[in-house]
Amino acid sequence: MSNYIQIQKGNDTGTNPLPFCIFKVPQYSNKPTNNKFKHFLIGNVEKYEERLTCNEDISALSRTNDTLFIDVDRCIACLACICSRRNPFKLLSVNIIDLLNQIGHNSFQQGYFNPGNIFNGELKQIPQPSALSLKIKSFYQYTSGNELNNIALWTTIMLYFLASDEEVKIGKEIPIANLTSPRDNRLDTCCLSYDRVLVGETKTTLDSLLQENRYRTQIPSYETIINTLVKDHNDKYGLHKKAMVLLVIGGRETDLLPSSHTGCTSIVGGGSLRFYNDIDKYKIKFISANLLWIMAQHSLITQKRLCWDKLFPEVFSNPNVLGILSGGQVVKQGKNIVVEAISPKVLNSSVQDFF
Repeated sequence: MSNYIQIQKGNDTGTNPLPFCIFKVPQYSNKPTNNKFKHFLIGNVEKYEERLTCNEDISALSRTNDTLFIDVDRCIACLACICSRRNPFKLLSVNIIDLLNQIGHNSFQQGYFNPGNIFNGELKQIPQPSALSLKIKSFYQYTSGNELNNIALWTTIMLYFLASDEEVKIGKEIPIANLTSPRDNRLDTCCLSYDRVLVGETKTTLDSLLQENRYRTQIPSYETIINTLVKDHNDKYGLHKKAMVLLVIGGRETDLLPSSHTGCTSIVGGGSLRFYNDIDKYKIKFISANLLWIMAQHSLITQKRLCWDKLFPEVFSNPNVLGILSGGQVVKQGKNIVVEAISPKVLNSSVQDFF
């Protein structure tokens, strides 16, 4: 039997009722063709595409007149609806900790998500609903499904929420001219916060990434194109923007552990070994979907935004850091690859108050 919790009553603007239902994805001008990224950088928006924050295969959100509810038995605790607004605390009609405990099935009361143990070297497991008859039963299954409608949209929402700039710009499925590979001509998700540009190439799972086998050339070619476009933008407007291109990988986060880690689940078939050989050789950086989730829940619990544009540049300034997981940074140490805690100093320098 479903258990509903009221999260919002009324609206914040009078024109967009129950805003936790909808996330507006800006559509930028693409004239002339393949100039959409340039328009993203300057914020030239033609229109907004409204997307539901809750996947239709989950359907955890319901409304009655002007009141919005979460069906706790269907919710996979992906946090997309809550994080679709820059400051959800001003709109929620329920205490955030109470809400997190209900959609997380009391996981937040067990000390596992204590803000003090974030990035301590141990991966964090995301709560899953108890209704096992659901089409999507967990966050892991959600991110390992449809790339564009699931992980790419979800990542866009999270980057928007986790950016330090109140005037943050986001984009999704932005075409670019890629002379290296005509097939690779769309940027899955983009976020601009102050002078930091993040381009995310989303992949559903490690297995699908390895089977597709395009990332080795895809990411370096994107980096060349993006850096050129950002440099041209800086030269034209006298700015100092810097870009980073990251793989954003969903599915089982344990697959992304180095093969020497006791918790690695991609040792059979050599998946982990192949992945790390490739990203080291081609200088590719990655993050997990679980990382963005843990940053979002940390921000909600502490009511201090943990900002990607502060954290990522600091962590990746170490050339030996290959990626970031929910437990911390993945670092190459000689011939070994290990998961290390991120220092409290770096963490503290990456947070800011909600406005």
